[in-house]
Amino acid sequence: MQLWTAADRAEFRQLHTNYRETWQRFSSEVSNWRSLIDAREDETAIRLAENEVALAQARYRESRDLLANHMLAHRSADSRSYAALAEEISSSCLTGTYY
Repeated sequence: MQLWTAADRAEFRQLHTNYRETWQRFSSEVSNWRSLIDAREDETAIRLAENEVALAQARYRESRDLLANHMLAHRSADSRSYAALAEEISSSCLTGTYY
């Protein structure tokens, strides 16, 4: 059974932080885009917002995939170590939904 090294834990924390931040940015961009549509703003503003949504979505998906790949690469690590780290990070985060 392989235990997580300090470097593994640090990398997981960084990847998880980036994942949360990119999700929040994506969510914010979607909210902005929807508000422009609801306010019936001009097409140029809506298209610019759509571009921002697409960029934020791509960044979010990339960060999600990097986190998932890290977790898969370390799946043989002690599951108690992983669970403890995930709980520690989760308890320090704002409640939110991440996909």
